[in-house]
Amino acid sequence: MPAAADDRPNPSFPCDKAKALDEIAICSDARLAELDRLRAEDFRKALAADPKDARESAKSRLEARAACANDRVCILDMLRYSGSSPEPKWVEGYRAKLVRDVLSDDLSIRSNALVGKRGSFATSSKGVQATLSSIDGLDTSHASATAIMTPADFREYCERDPGGSTTKYGGKLSERQCAETEERSTHDKTLRSSADCKAKSVTIWDGTWRFLSFDETGITWKGPQGDVQESWAGTSAADAQFELLCPNTYARVRADAAERKAVSPRR
Repeated sequence: MPAAADDRPNPSFPCDKAKALDEIAICSDARLAELDRLRAEDFRKALAADPKDARESAKSRLEARAACANDRVCILDMLRYSGSSPEPKWVEGYRAKLVRDVLSDDLSIRSNALVGKRGSFATSSKGVQATLSSIDGLDTSHASATAIMTPADFREYCERDPGGSTTKYGGKLSERQCAETEERSTHDKTLRSSADCKAKSVTIWDGTWRFLSFDETGITWKGPQGDVQESWAGTSAADAQFELLCPNTYARVRADAAERKAVSPRR
């Protein structure tokens, strides 16, 4: 039987040990808990068939779900499309309800939880990220955030090493030398961003980005120079700042886009 809205949530993991925002959200929602149990059963079946592939796939799915934080629409979508078990008949209707109710969730929890964490303030898709130091006015017309690049951020960059400069990735530098080099070459270590969430505009270090549309590939913006910028063209910082400063607005935009896709006629 499908879970009733007032049933006690019973996911595949113990709720008394839940710490991550996605786990806490699942433990507060009997429907999400039911989907989680289905996915756990899928994992057990896959594990018997191919243990290595099952573990790698499960790790990827859990990371994607964790990125949803406490956004229940996002969590449902992650649980919904990642298994082989038949989808419960109630899923579509419940998703529509979550889309209608998304603004009642306090999605700002995720943004506030990032304060003080290294790499929590996006500056680009691969470069040195910064540590969020303050955030205010989330989902308003005057949202703002400040960040600073700390030694921990430079170390995080060199652990990823997208430039291949460390010995681990074929370069000549140790991670410590890489971090010191990056820190010396970075002159402006303080960053700020702001947003008008009602107008869906974000102002970062290179100017103001204005929201145009959203689809499965990401956000299309009008860039600071007035040109149209699609997600593949280097808009990751604007995307991330919009999600950071306008978490409920971003969730609504994404949910509405998914809803339109679900009801559009198949060709």
